[in-house]
Amino acid sequence: KVKSRTYYGWKDADAYYAYKSRLIKDIVDNKKDLLDASIDTNATTGLEIQERVIEMETNADLLGYTGIETFDNAVGGFHRKEMGVIQAGSGVGKTRSAAGMIAYPILKNGYNVLHLSLEQAPTRVYSLYLARHILEQHGTIKNMSDGDLMKSKYDPKYEGLVQEGYISLQGEGMGKLLIEGRSLKATELIAYLDDADSRFPFDVVIIDYYTQLGSTKIETK
Repeated sequence: KVKSRTYYGWKDADAYYAYKSRLIKDIVDNKKDLLDASIDTNATTGLEIQERVIEMETNADLLGYTGIETFDNAVGGFHRKEMGVIQAGSGVGKTRSAAGMIAYPILKNGYNVLHLSLEQAPTRVYSLYLARHILEQHGTIKNMSDGDLMKSKYDPKYEGLVQEGYISLQGEGMGKLLIEGRSLKATELIAYLDDADSRFPFDVVIIDYYTQLGSTKIETK
């Protein structure tokens, strides 16, 4: 038993200690930023803790808001070094929400987005961003969804508007977008992100979607 969790058998125990060993190695190799701060109520006053909380949280690097007031008031926007999970059933719009509600506003603020697509082709994912961009620029237009854009089902009179969207989505003031379709194992993810960052310094990464990462070993699940 480790704290509140029970591990059954030597395989579970081995996986737990293998994970902890890698964690310690990552910290020693400066791959994890876990040893840079602590709060000790035996040594730190409540006022000092309050000052640290305010300093850290108010100075956090804000990347963007969704634009949905009730959601943004609850979540407080998206900041650097945060991780969020969109959890829902199949086909209900997780990718569309990640692209349109989270990644696009961050792009619009001039930050770079890496969208790692583990299920869909990059062309399909890009159409989500393009549809959101056209909506932002011109408001709601009939037959201008991402599916319509992929299959060119929109009214031909809007062709110029669509072409302008392709150009302005990567225009001045916008961050850069890298969409990569990959098939990855869970054990390959960190190396992939390190490589991607060397090629394309990103401010936020969308992992779409996480459970598609191949994993057979218990310690990587």
